[in-house]
Amino acid sequence: MTVTITLTLPDNLAMVLQTRATAVHQTVDEYLAAVLAQHVARLSPASDAHDVLTALNDAVAQIHALPPRKPSSIVRATASLRDLLANAPLVADFDEAAWNRAWTEVEAETNARDRLDPLPSGRTS
Repeated sequence: MTVTITLTLPDNLAMVLQTRATAVHQTVDEYLAAVLAQHVARLSPASDAHDVLTALNDAVAQIHALPPRKPSSIVRATASLRDLLANAPLVADFDEAAWNRAWTEVEAETNARDRLDPLPSGRTS
């Protein structure tokens, strides 16, 4: 029996899942099915709907906990970002107009790349 489940995921989570699925040469659907199967396999044959829901929640928690990159590339914080920003010196020659132009270019590049992606943002199948 095959069941179709439609998930709406935030873009950042969809990107993490796509990265993980690609790393193991699977589609996002195959990857999610494997994660769900792993959690449901832990249930006993006498499990009830509550147990299944708990397993699915555990699977979602595992997905949310996936790092966006290899763990070795994550640099742990050494200070509070809020404190660092609050105590940072002001940049006297900051050109807001130039920054906004650069930001518009970055957004245009990102949108162009997203249009080329076979899976639109937020979709898993």
